[in-house]
Amino acid sequence: MKSSVTFRFFLALLLAMPLYMQAQTYGNEWIDYSKTYYKIKVARDGIYRIPYSVLSAANIPVTSVAGSQFTMFCKGEVVPIYVSTTGLMGNNDYIEFIGKKNDGSVDLQMFEDPFLQANPSYSLITDTISYFLAWNTIQPGKFFSAIPNDLTNLPNKEIFCTTTITQSTNGTYNQGKPAVLAGVSLYESMFDDAEGYGDATFNLANKTYSFATPGLVASSALNFTLKLNLVSTSISDHRLRISFNALPVLIDTSYYGYRLNKWEWTNTSNNLNANNTLNISAIGPGSIDRNQVMFLSLTYPHNFNVSG
Repeated sequence: MKSSVTFRFFLALLLAMPLYMQAQTYGNEWIDYSKTYYKIKVARDGIYRIPYSVLSAANIPVTSVAGSQFTMFCKGEVVPIYVSTTGLMGNNDYIEFIGKKNDGSVDLQMFEDPFLQANPSYSLITDTISYFLAWNTIQPGKFFSAIPNDLTNLPNKEIFCTTTITQSTNGTYNQGKPAVLAGVSLYESMFDDAEGYGDATFNLANKTYSFATPGLVASSALNFTLKLNLVSTSISDHRLRISFNALPVLIDTSYYGYRLNKWEWTNTSNNLNANNTLNISAIGPGSIDRNQVMFLSLTYPHNFNVSG
C-alpha cells in the first residue's frame, strides 16, 4: 500500500512539472525572433537623439517605415520615444528618448533578501544598459506627444517640486559578510550581505558629507528626507554617532559585529541650508571600528527654477 501511494505521488509530481515550467518567466518574453533589433548602449543619464543619418547608416529602412511604427525596449519593457514625424522620415527627422544608465534594480534579484542590497544606485556588473529599437512589433510603441500650451483656466500655482541628490559612493568594493576561519576571511559565492560598491572604509574616524541644495524651498510645512545605508565591516565592537546640520544627534548606537544599517530621517525643510553637512563618527570602544557608507541621498523641496 505504501509503495502504491509513493508511486502515485511521484507520478503526480512529474505530470505537474511541465505546467510549473510553463508558468516561469525568464525576461526574454518581449523578444520577437522574427524581427531585427538595433542595440543602443547608454552609460549616462540624458536625453538621446538618433538622427535620420544615423538610422539610415545602420541600414534601418527609414524610407519604408513610418515614425509611428517604431518601438523601443529596455529591461523587457516598452519605453516611450519621441519621433519628429508619424509618417516616413526625411533628412531632418529623428528619434529621441530618455536614457538612463544601469543601476542596481536588476541586481536586486540576485540577493536572497532584497534588504541585503546596500547600494541600489550602482550595479555590481556594469553601468551600461542596452536599449533596443525595432519596428512593426507585436507590442505597439509608446510615444511622447506635443500638446498645445493652454493657459486658460489655470490651477493654483505650485510652489515646489521634489528633487533628490544622491552622493557618488562607488569607489570601493565590499565583498560582503565574511566567515572568519583560522584568521582568514572567507566569502560566499552568492551575492552576500551588503556586497557591492561604496565609499572608502573608515576606522575610528569622522566621515563628513556635504550637500548643496540649490533651489531650496525652506518651510516648516515641507519636509526633506535623508537616507543612509552604512555597513560596519569589522568583526568588532562598534559605536556610531550621526548628526546633520544643527539638528539634535540623529543616532547614537552601539553593537557588535558585521552589520548593514539602513536609516531614513525626515524633518522640515527649514532645517536645511544652502550647504548642509552630515557627520558620521565611529568612536568606539576598541582599536577597530571599521565602517563603509554604501548609499546616501537627500530629497528636498525645490523651486521651479530649473537652472539651480
